[in-house]
Amino acid sequence: MINIDSISLAYGSHTVVQNFTAQIHRGTITAIIGSNGVGKSTLLLAIAGELKIGSGQLQLESREISNYSLAELAEIRSVAQQSHSYWMAYTALEILLLGNENVSNERLNYLTTELGLTAFLHQRITELSGGQLQRIEIARAFMRELPLVLLDEP
Repeated sequence: MINIDSISLAYGSHTVVQNFTAQIHRGTITAIIGSNGVGKSTLLLAIAGELKIGSGQLQLESREISNYSLAELAEIRSVAQQSHSYWMAYTALEILLLGNENVSNERLNYLTTELGLTAFLHQRITELSGGQLQRIEIARAFMRELPLVLLDEP
């Protein structure tokens, strides 16, 4: 599903990932492990199609990532970031439903139960801990059952 061939990623003139190669097959769980600041989150942003690749190739389903529109990417992948920036004091439930309005109540109930979210679904996110926010992000990532789920420090 994902083919990464000798990619390099940079912020300005600062190279963060250099000459990285990997293949990730459909149906597998893959972890990218490393020290802080070595480019793991940057690599996930590139795989998500949210960061331009400096050199090399990154393909999803044999198609170069840069050839996907954001709308197309939204139909095949979901991303749970490690940092959360919500500009309004939504409730946990409102955050879960953002972009997921068509998800069944059964799916919503399953995820909120499995991830232990039911006790604080109606609390404002400003009242939640970092760990609770991360669990909400993980639930959001799995709401639509997309083929590719990217979790940054879950």
